Amino acid sequence: MSNKRRGISLIVLVITIIVIVILAVAVILTLANNNPIENAKKAAFQNDLKTMQEEVNLYVDSEYTRLKEYPLVNVSKSQMVNLFPSTKGYENQIKVEDNKIVLIGELSQKEIEWAKELGIRIRNIWNQWSRR
Repeated sequence: MSNKRRGISLIVLVITIIVIVILAVAVILTLANNNPIENAKKAAFQNDLKTMQEEVNLYVDSEYTRLKEYPLVNVSKSQMVNLFPSTKGYENQIKVEDNKIVLIGELSQKEIEWAKELGIRIRNIWNQWSRR
C-alpha cells in the first residue's frame, strides 16, 4: 500500500492567503487615492459651473446681437434663475459680475479648489471661514 497524501499543503494555503491580502491592500490603496465618489462630485460641480458660464456667454452674445455692443451683465440672486435656468439650486452660491460667474456664500474647501481649477472667481471666502 502506498501512502499518498492528497489535499492542499499548509504552505500553499499560507501563500494563497498572503497573495489575497496583498491584492486587497492594493485595491484599498487605489480606491483611497482615486476616490471615485469624490471624482464624480468634482466632475458634476465643475460641469455645472461650465454650463452656467456657457449660459451667461450665450446671453451676452444674444444681447450683443440685439444692442450691437457687448453689455456688461451683472445679475443678483433675484434675477438669476429667470435669466440663467442652469443656476437653479445655486442661487445663494453664485452671481454674475462683468459677464463672469462668481461664487459667493457657503462653499466647502473642495468646491473652492475645484472652482479655482476652472478659473472661476470667488468672493466672501474670509467671512465663511471666520464662522468655522
